Amino acid sequence: MRRGTEVRKAGSVTLNLTYSRVRTLLKFIAPCKAKLFLIFLLTLLSAAVGLGYPLLAKFLIDVVLNLARKNFHLLIISTIAFAVIVVLSFASSALARYLSISTSAQILMDMRLYLFRHVQSLSLQFYKNMRMGDIISRLNCDVAEIKKVATDSALSLALSSLTARGVSS
Repeated sequence: MRRGTEVRKAGSVTLNLTYSRVRTLLKFIAPCKAKLFLIFLLTLLSAAVGLGYPLLAKFLIDVVLNLARKNFHLLIISTIAFAVIVVLSFASSALARYLSISTSAQILMDMRLYLFRHVQSLSLQFYKNMRMGDIISRLNCDVAEIKKVATDSALSLALSSLTARGVSS
């Protein structure tokens, strides 16, 4: 990232990204490193388990259904394997999503508290020159957008990347 890189979004203010601003954002993420790592591992597990569906389906069609009359036991075992994959996929995905939501809510609350403390420390001259609606909009909307990009998009990108990588292998 270059120094002072501009990020524009239609209908909003231009934001100059600098290393100091990124470092400030990382301060909010740092206390949650362990949870974020666990979310990453659960996402990895969910992607790996999701890749097991086609392999098990191939095995079921190629081997088990051809031998079902001879070996009914193999059909039962593959059915149980499908059930285990479904339950494991659901559990890992649900837990990753729960941890992601709770962690992002914690990060969002920390950001809002930091921003609120900063706004309280500003001079009266600032409030005289600034419109109240702009301040409230920044407190609510901008922080929520940062949270959405930092957590929801990152988790979705990680899961999609892992799944694409696994399918291409």
